[in-house]
Amino acid sequence: MIDQNRDGFIDKEDLHDMLASLGKNPTDEYLDAMMNEAPGPINFTMFLTMFGEKLNGTDPEDVIRNAFACFDEEATGFIQEDYLRELLTTMGDRFTDEEVDELYRE
Repeated sequence: MIDQNRDGFIDKEDLHDMLASLGKNPTDEYLDAMMNEAPGPINFTMFLTMFGEKLNGTDPEDVIRNAFACFDEEATGFIQEDYLRELLTTMGDRFTDEEVDELYRE
């Protein structure tokens, strides 16, 4: 999981660990620069936006897959429905239960 202390925000250490899990070796300077790009604390939505912008030259589908891969702790290629619901309703720009229900219907 990205937000190790589950405070709803991603700090420099969380960012480092996530990038390392994707095979990257980010420098402190790179991490500092990325943290400084955010207008404030980095929530889940901000993280996805920033992460996508850092993967220049990749297909948008790959960007989305890589972002969600961070939450696939068992590397199965899937995220459990109840776990995704928890993430969507408790992190970043939080969805309501009704919005998540609608998402699953589509």
